[in-house]
Amino acid sequence: MGSQINFFLGPNDLKSLRDSLDGSLDLVVLALSGSQDTMLEVSNIIPDYGSEKLRVFLARREDLSEIRTRLANPGQSFFASTQHLPVIEFDRPYVGKIKIRAGRLYRSDDYWLEKGARQSKPLEWIVWAKQVFLKTRKSLSKFDDTFYYAGEEAIAMRATGVLFQQIDDPREGVPDSISS
Repeated sequence: MGSQINFFLGPNDLKSLRDSLDGSLDLVVLALSGSQDTMLEVSNIIPDYGSEKLRVFLARREDLSEIRTRLANPGQSFFASTQHLPVIEFDRPYVGKIKIRAGRLYRSDDYWLEKGARQSKPLEWIVWAKQVFLKTRKSLSKFDDTFYYAGEEAIAMRATGVLFQQIDDPREGVPDSISS
């Protein structure tokens, strides 16, 4: 079973979220290497838009050896996903000049095994993941009548006319800049 949180965050909101999660959750941020079989620790949570992938993963430091083992398991096609690894998927929001596209946290509390069977992830991991979700929700503001949250910087940006794409203009083709 999976859970997710959708949110709009500016760069400073991303940093604040990382700081609030780092405080007590022994958290590491991981990104896939180009070969997709290695996870590298990422120190800067704010992406270099246009050159870095927005998808990263949150994990407990104590799970790093399991993550590496599962990714490097020869003969198996484990790809980096919440269904195969003890990670939370963190799709960072895209922040442009006239819009912010929502990001999200997604977790699955169990693994897919051979032939469609499922196995629960360890209870300690589930408790940790729920804490990440709880701290994230508490650090953001929820929009009434939506499933979205936002950080203070993103809310201030919206007040100056920056669109929250999925709320203000849900069309996928909204350009990032205005041409004259």
